[in-house]
This record gives sequence, structure tokens and C-alpha cells, in this order.
Amino acid sequence: MSRIYKQKCRQCNHYYEGQGKKFCSFRCYLNTDIMSKTHRGQKTFLGKKHTEEWKQKMREINLGEKNPRWGKKHTEEWKEQKSKLSKGINTWSKGRILSDEHKRKIRENSPRGENSPNWIDGRSFLPYSKEFNENIKKHIRKIDNYICQGCWKSEEEEIKEFNCRLPIHHIDYNKNNCDFYNLITTCRSCNSKANKNREYWVNFYKSIVYDYPREF
Repeated sequence: MSRIYKQKCRQCNHYYEGQGKKFCSFRCYLNTDIMSKTHRGQKTFLGKKHTEEWKQKMREINLGEKNPRWGKKHTEEWKEQKSKLSKGINTWSKGRILSDEHKRKIRENSPRGENSPNWIDGRSFLPYSKEFNENIKKHIRKIDNYICQGCWKSEEEEIKEFNCRLPIHHIDYNKNNCDFYNLITTCRSCNSKANKNREYWVNFYKSIVYDYPREF
């Protein structure tokens, strides 16, 4: 049986109980001269680049049958165990309340206007037509059974989470085109996703509207 005894930390000089360790904590280890030099970039790959030959070699190492998991599958028992371990794990930002100062910094550093990657001729600033009123929105929600056609989220869930009804999305992004076959019910998340890769989402929502005709 290995012996555990008191020893002196090489960084802070405090005594601690341990076996074969040189430092009392990981913080003391990071504060050593060796680690501080490493983090300053003196012993890292900082500023260097891998050659194309090296990149290709690394890509080929685990391709196909060379991959150690080639032909293997996870057992159902392993999947169930992994699922149980993952349940209830929160991300670092879940439930976190950002300060007003933090929000201000995010707004200031976020690209806006023509610098935004989603900028398309400034069309998002154009007003909606008068036809796009609350009555037509209610009618489209009723046609779609009050369910987001992107992820099948119900309006009850949307109201519970954001305290608002499901948005109505213009499939061709033309705010003046209020034809029933150009309007579809989405949730806030799906409506936001549709701002990127627009060609994909146009085809996606058109397939729902035309391939599965809805009753008007």
C-alpha cells in the first residue's frame, strides 16, 4: 500500500498531504517558472504553422480501417449509461444573468449593419406590408395547428418560455409577399436560424407547404 505523508509545496511552501506530488494544487503548478514560460508562448507552437504534408499525414492516420473504432459500435448498455450521465448537466451559461456592463460590451463588439455576416442589401429594415396584420398571422397559426413547422414546438411551449406567440415567417424573405403559400409558422429559434443559409431554408419550408398541401 502506498504511503501518504505530509510534504512541502515547492511553490507556496505550505505543507499538504500527498503522495509523489510536488505541488499542493494545480494553481501552484501553473504558477511555476516552467509553466509560466510555457504560457507565455516560449515553449508552445504559437506563431508556427503545420506543413500541408504534415496535415495530410495526420488526416490519413485514422482514415477507414486504420481508425481504432473501425467496424465497432457502442452497446445499448453503454448508450443508456452515457445518456443517464448527460441528463441534468447544465452548460456554463445556463441560468447565468449577464450584467448590464457585459451586455453593453457585447453590443459594442458585435458587427452591425454592413459589417454583419447576415447583411443583405439592408432589406431587414424594410417595413412589413399592411396585409401582414394580426388577422393573417392568426389564420396561418391555425392552418399549422399552432405548431412550429421547423421543430414541432407548440405555441403553449413558446408562450411558457418566451411569453409570446409563434412568429410567422416569410418563406421567400419578401415582406410584401403575404400569399398563404409564402407564410409559415415557426418558433423564435427556427425563425432566427432561417437568417443564415437562406437558400436551404427556402427549399425546406417550400417542401412543407407544397409537398404536404395544407387546408386553407
